[in-house]
Amino acid sequence: HDGFDHNSNRGEVTIYNSSAFDNGDNYNFGNTNALAKLTIKNCNSLGDYGSANATEADVTNNSWQDGITSSVDDFESIDYGQLLNPRKADGSLPDVTFFNLKADSDMIDKGVDVGLSFNGLAPDLGYFEY
Repeated sequence: HDGFDHNSNRGEVTIYNSSAFDNGDNYNFGNTNALAKLTIKNCNSLGDYGSANATEADVTNNSWQDGITSSVDDFESIDYGQLLNPRKADGSLPDVTFFNLKADSDMIDKGVDVGLSFNGLAPDLGYFEY
């Protein structure tokens, strides 16, 4: 039902540069059996975001914050059927455009440096770096 949740984990969860779409709640960390620490940075969500409850929470630079909006128009494709395409002859994953940001997306360069490589002035929001 939920894209990302803690399944009653009471420890720590860190999520960087992730994308969620077409779930009941895309990111759902409720008060029941609350996490000790939750970190979510540089993520995007298309649809219901959910909640981010934890004893200590560091949830910043995501598509549902800072006046950023996420819409179908931000992405090359939202057809997750592409993810079922067969692997290439050499065994590598198929080329897909699912949730790849378009050049005019307002989620480009809106992230914060978390120690992962990125293009441009700052990381983009979501799994795909334009």
